Amino acid sequence: TWREQRQRKRRKTHNSTPEVNTVSETILLAVPIDEKQHNQKVALDFRTSGVRQTASGKWEVGFRYQGVRRSLGTFDTQDQAALANEVGRQKLITEKCSKLTVEEINENVKLARDAALNAVYKSRKKVKQKVHLDYRTVGVRQTPSGKWAVEISHKSKLRHIGTFQNQDQAAMANKIARESLKTEASNTETGPEESSEETEEKVKLARDAALEAVSKLEVSTHTQSPPEGACVPSARKVITIKTIKPTRNIA
Repeated sequence: TWREQRQRKRRKTHNSTPEVNTVSETILLAVPIDEKQHNQKVALDFRTSGVRQTASGKWEVGFRYQGVRRSLGTFDTQDQAALANEVGRQKLITEKCSKLTVEEINENVKLARDAALNAVYKSRKKVKQKVHLDYRTVGVRQTPSGKWAVEISHKSKLRHIGTFQNQDQAAMANKIARESLKTEASNTETGPEESSEETEEKVKLARDAALEAVSKLEVSTHTQSPPEGACVPSARKVITIKTIKPTRNIA
């Protein structure tokens, strides 16, 4: 019958094709993969991965950590954003654990953000070039009376140093006061934040140093000897003439 013929055909085809182990077949057909290449970490481009430019033109840094996108801050240039991105990611990798509470996650993100901002601040401080001030014009103005006043901005407040007769004296006072305040600021940079009384005391010392230098300059200009070849007026001699009245001879 036709059913028997169909069964015979099925038996022939079944006996002709050997059994194939699908697992071993897939292993044989698979392309060999280099273990070093497979385990090699993909190097991130910190200038683009997790960095985007905002509508204002600044650069924002953010990436996913523990399933939530974390923002490290906004920076002026792409180089600063790349530096913050690299430092923040490295900090979070060192602090990474399998099980963390919400407080620990927030603390790790805060530490990474602080490390990134400190790195950007240090790099900005290194790149910052020294500006040469013109002490005759910066912080010096002429008053309506014709004298010259010196004012310096220190601790977000304008400090009055003094008023002087000419622009040279004002320039000297301006230079000495600025240098004095700069040295005082560098000495207390790593220490605790100073109070308003300490700031006023430092400004007073800078003002006194500037006035003392100007007074010494005035004394030196007054007592300076004239140059060689200059005509020096000689001291005048006072001659007193006595008038003698003639005497009459009386006969």
